[in-house]
Amino acid sequence: MNKVESNKIFTLLTGAAVFTGVSVLLFRFLKKPDEKLSIDPQVIDRETVIKILKELKKELFTVFQNFAAVAINVKQQSMGRARPEDIKMMLLEQPMFRGEIEQVEEMVYSQFKITKQQVEHYCQNIYRDDPTIKELQKQMKESFERSFSGQSPDPQTDIPPFLTADTTFEILEKVMTESALKLNEKLLELQEKGEQINFQSPRMMEIMQSLKMDSSKKQILEQYGLNKFEDPGSKILQYATQVYSQQPNNNFTIKMKQLDMKYQSIMEQLIMQGPMSNEELKQRMEQPPQQIPFQDIHQSHVPPKQEPVEPLKQEPIQDIQDLQKESQLKLPQNHVIQHEEQPIQEEQLVQEEK
Repeated sequence: MNKVESNKIFTLLTGAAVFTGVSVLLFRFLKKPDEKLSIDPQVIDRETVIKILKELKKELFTVFQNFAAVAINVKQQSMGRARPEDIKMMLLEQPMFRGEIEQVEEMVYSQFKITKQQVEHYCQNIYRDDPTIKELQKQMKESFERSFSGQSPDPQTDIPPFLTADTTFEILEKVMTESALKLNEKLLELQEKGEQINFQSPRMMEIMQSLKMDSSKKQILEQYGLNKFEDPGSKILQYATQVYSQQPNNNFTIKMKQLDMKYQSIMEQLIMQGPMSNEELKQRMEQPPQQIPFQDIHQSHVPPKQEPVEPLKQEPIQDIQDLQKESQLKLPQNHVIQHEEQPIQEEQLVQEEK
């Protein structure tokens, strides 16, 4: 990148907060430097600290996927000139993105009836040399940093035997339907209040972001027992989708494309024409696609690791607000399943290039 381009990117991102990232702990990125807090003398054993860190890592998986997706879009809009550190500053300046991490932290700490400061104190002082605790912190920090280069956390995991192609499709269908319903309900609320629906407004950006963190998807995954594993249910579902899409002699990909087309049609109507009744939306989502039986697949091969997506040539650089809006508006289908199908996302990028 030459000096002119570098200055242009820097100017584009002027005003963003600077995050040094000197600590291994992820939550140090969000701590205010002037905080003077006393630490409760509550004793926290090593096993509890490990459980807390594992739960944080599990819940942050989806957050880092969101960051990676936005980073890809920003890199496209800047024609590849936005550096990871630029994107990091841009995202972490925005309350909606910082809020994703803070929301996960608050949820996990509340679950263990502990404070963020206590966990930080025990990780940095009491158990600072514990290899397991150090490794968990390192893994979270690496995933955090990679997300600003557009790299999602490693999706590979174990697929439980009960998560067949049929079950995977069934879960995805429920998640997509619930996501469309949630957005429709939000739009209906705005309509009833007489508020203008503008998908480029800060208000709509917040709504779209809140839908990504909605608990409905988590509840669906729990119904199928995907919350009982060390890896997050969304990661297991994503990997199963990836594997079944690449299996030979099955129709999973065809069914998924049909479902995706149906979902995209509904989302486009919501965005372009406004909300519909929930009954109509449910009927449209329940309309069965062409019935093609699955081959029941219990054993999956490990697909080749995905190479990072190279930035594609796009529109000229816009200002920071336009980039943020563009990134958010490109996510309606991704926020549904939190980027469950990475290959599909890459296919979309290729189509944009054409």
